[in-house]
Amino acid sequence: MILNTPGLIAELHKLVKDFNTSNSNKSEIKIHLNLISQALGILQDDSYKNI
Repeated sequence: MILNTPGLIAELHKLVKDFNTSNSNKSEIKIHLNLISQALGILQDDSYKNI
């Protein structure tokens, strides 16, 4: 994973795309989404975890 803002945003986009596929491992993707969102300072509200 690239640790700069454009790289993190690209990785976030890829994870959201993967999350929306029917055969994705959603629990593992949520872990990665949480890590990237903390690095970017977004998704600090826990409401997205109830998806």
